[in-house]
Amino acid sequence: MADRFYYSSDAEAGVQTADGGLVEGDRYRLDAVEPDAVDLASMTPPGAGDGVSGGDNLRRWVQEHATGNDGAALQSLVQMLRQRGYLSHSLAPEGGPTPKWAAALQGYQLQPSASGHSLARIDRMFERLLEREDDPRAAASGNFVAAVGDDEQFAVATALIAHELGFPARVVVGTRLVSTDPKLSTCESGECRASDVTAWTEVQGSDGRWAPVDVTPQWEQSPSLEVTQQQDPENVTEVRPDTVEEVVPPEPVQEDNSTDDDPRPDDGVDLAWLWASLRIVGLSLLILLVLFGPFLAIVIAKAVRRRGRRRDADPRSAIAGGWDEYVDAGIDAGRTVPRAPTRREVAEAFATPSGTLLAEGADRAVFSSENVDDDEVAAFWHIVDEERRTLTRQRGFWRRLRAAVSLRSFLRFLAPRPSRRGSPHRDERGKRSTTLVDRDTT
Repeated sequence: MADRFYYSSDAEAGVQTADGGLVEGDRYRLDAVEPDAVDLASMTPPGAGDGVSGGDNLRRWVQEHATGNDGAALQSLVQMLRQRGYLSHSLAPEGGPTPKWAAALQGYQLQPSASGHSLARIDRMFERLLEREDDPRAAASGNFVAAVGDDEQFAVATALIAHELGFPARVVVGTRLVSTDPKLSTCESGECRASDVTAWTEVQGSDGRWAPVDVTPQWEQSPSLEVTQQQDPENVTEVRPDTVEEVVPPEPVQEDNSTDDDPRPDDGVDLAWLWASLRIVGLSLLILLVLFGPFLAIVIAKAVRRRGRRRDADPRSAIAGGWDEYVDAGIDAGRTVPRAPTRREVAEAFATPSGTLLAEGADRAVFSSENVDDDEVAAFWHIVDEERRTLTRQRGFWRRLRAAVSLRSFLRFLAPRPSRRGSPHRDERGKRSTTLVDRDTT
């Protein structure tokens, strides 16, 4: 096995290429010098440079809660994030058994958690945190838990927070040997197993030293909010005594109308027919609105969704939205999406002329570090429009009409999946499916 093991000191990583990979019973021993612990609170930021920045919601959350830009402020933000986060590794299995990692946590309530570490996925966590902080029920109950995810996602979130304060940061995947937090799992007796693999964040101070930061969120308090009971206000009613007044009726006046032969004056044109016509037209329009209003609302909702995706201010998100539009058109047209697909697999399943080209363009925009300009977005959406027309033209008129009012593309985000959810552009290859509590991770 030693002849098939390669290690790069520059990348600080190794790979085992033996036939079949590692099997049960394979072991290795690492002798190293453990560096002195670095106090995060005493660190000062050297400036993060031009690294990746977080989204608008993350930036707003940091601005509202940061007490400075030093290591103590970063430590306070990380502690708040862990307290208001909730540990989850996957979607809830529909009708299936509880995952082993969840069953091992006493009293744990399984919450669905989407995979991925994209900026949109992380920014969604902080959007949920801000929404919870604005909810008066959260302050009344003291429950501000809203961000749901695993250790890898919280490690990415912490790295982005550190960048906002001017600290260079990196996400580390490995095994935790020691920790000052007794709730986090460590390698027992120095023996690390696959279930001990975890992730954390390291930040660098102005002196060049790196400090590890544990970011695994808590799991004791669920994100669910109890509905607060509000009592109607008590309005004081003034009770007045009844009073009786004697009312004398007037004298009756007798009129003889038998001789009233005066002709009635002509008031003009009789418009009774107009009112009857307007009533018939109104009822007809109401019936048409009841019958076809829901379908019209679906068509309008799809147009609004398509317009929002196309005009997204972030070019990468606009291209990712274009891919979502292509997938939604295929689903509404009756195409079947493979389970846990990549974009290329979806394109091959739809079998449209330029589907593979769209998959490659979306992957390049989402995962590549290359800049994306507005011309590339316009060209990508031009292909999306052509593919959408191709998907609808392949069916007859009634099939096209059904696709136009289909709700399948809206409902697909609610359908639970084994390890991925929602738009294929959010999925990432290589996402590890692990068990928790053996793997209580950061």
